[in-house]
Amino acid sequence: MRISGVKTSADRLRAVAARASDPSPVINQLPRVFAEHVSKTFATNGASVAKPWHALTPQYRALKAKSGSPHTLVLTGRLKQSFAPGAPYNIDRRSKNRLVWGTKAPHARLHQIGSAGGQLPARPMLVVTPELRREVRRKVRAYIVEGRR
Repeated sequence: MRISGVKTSADRLRAVAARASDPSPVINQLPRVFAEHVSKTFATNGASVAKPWHALTPQYRALKAKSGSPHTLVLTGRLKQSFAPGAPYNIDRRSKNRLVWGTKAPHARLHQIGSAGGQLPARPMLVVTPELRREVRRKVRAYIVEGRR
């Protein structure tokens, strides 16, 4: 009996172990994935991640229309832009095996969770959906198992 391919298999396993011990190349791709996800959330007024955001009050809608920005959660554009990598208020801290990503825009939390008493309804911008989880898993698996970036 002759066994072949042991060296090739061992080499492949060592390569998988090396990539698993330092997944930073795939971690470096994830901010773009998250930014695209949030951008789609803004473009669909939340419909792409859950149910659509609550409608604006008629008075506020009229005020926004006068200012030239009829879109929900976009008055100056700073909140939406804060999710872009490198933008002011963007949080993007990476290590070899960890990523902390989001925004520290002062009003982001209030819009994400809403206000007590419901005067300002929650309009979540960053929602970890099953689709987002699958995309992240797919990218991580492709990198670690197959070495694809």
